[in-house]
Amino acid sequence: MVALLLSTLLVVADAEAPVADAITLRDGQVVAGLVVEPAPKGKVQFLVRRAAAEASAPEWHKRWAAAEASTSARARDQRLSRLKAWRKERQVDGADELAGWLDAEVKRVDEVRAPSTLMLVTVPRTDVKKVERRPAASGRLLRRGWLVKFAEPERMGPFELAEALEARGFLPTATETASVDALLPTPVEADEVWRLRRAATEVAAEPGLRYIRHLGLILPEASGLGGPGAQAAVAGSTLRALIGGEQADPLEAKAREAEGRGRTGMVVTRLEIAEDLSAVKVESSLWAKAGAERWQPALSRAATVRTDALPDDEGRALADDPQVQAAFKVVEGLAGNVSPEMAARSLKVGAATRRAMGEAREALRKDLSKLELPVGATAAAEPARR
Repeated sequence: MVALLLSTLLVVADAEAPVADAITLRDGQVVAGLVVEPAPKGKVQFLVRRAAAEASAPEWHKRWAAAEASTSARARDQRLSRLKAWRKERQVDGADELAGWLDAEVKRVDEVRAPSTLMLVTVPRTDVKKVERRPAASGRLLRRGWLVKFAEPERMGPFELAEALEARGFLPTATETASVDALLPTPVEADEVWRLRRAATEVAAEPGLRYIRHLGLILPEASGLGGPGAQAAVAGSTLRALIGGEQADPLEAKAREAEGRGRTGMVVTRLEIAEDLSAVKVESSLWAKAGAERWQPALSRAATVRTDALPDDEGRALADDPQVQAAFKVVEGLAGNVSPEMAARSLKVGAATRRAMGEAREALRKDLSKLELPVGATAAAEPARR
């Protein structure tokens, strides 16, 4: 089983080599960590477990810790102030996981003074003699090893570490790059970065902040990628486009509603269907509050799928969905019988939409995962679904 799951790790040149990158400093001491790119110009940047740095390069560790300490108090005060403001602004109705996390996080940041597990080290290139990089798959394993709190994951080979992770219920071949932000010191961040981080965290924790935008409609996003509810709406709105008729776009009202509850982020997935129904473009965007009563798209990912590139049965598969059938009945009630040709074209558009929505949303999800704060247990620190 393990051998099968580790098939993506066969690119590793030496299966016995440790998963960590080896950074040889100018005095010959070697630090095992994970190189971060891109780094500032003329610098080398890497993640290293604090205890490992102290053990392998004690004098360097003292220097790095001193540089880190010079900003840690300012960073902690900045984060604490922002968290308190966020919690004060957030209106709570019933159970609210994020509000509970904010309360706990304010307490943690205010009280915790213990050094973080990891350090982010930035040194001039002149301080580094050599860097030995490991494959990306090894780096992903090392991140999970840190999150699971293995004693010395840097010393483990990829197969050894993968087997240890699998024994804990993790999928060792996962291609996601796990976030280790929770193991690092709180950074000093620009207001713009914090604005996006807060918005990304809100939309991750609150599905009600996700909408589909098409033909003047704003619909709550269906569960999953291209779920039945979304497909039904697309089929119905496509038919409405064929017979004419549009509504005003109520996105501004949704933004005002979110703002009134202390929210600063929304995800809006916008559909554009070609007039000849030959293609569907989907753009999924994070909208973030950018000032008093002003919202704007901050991050966007798009995907386009041509309907003629899809097999016919992919469109027909939607026809049996009860919600799609309901949409056809609504249109028939307004405009008379829907011809088989018109129905087939609409279903093909629905299938193209499902695929494009999946691609655009997944791309945006990866971007947002780099910004989200670790509310509860991070996805990377939970057993992966098999």
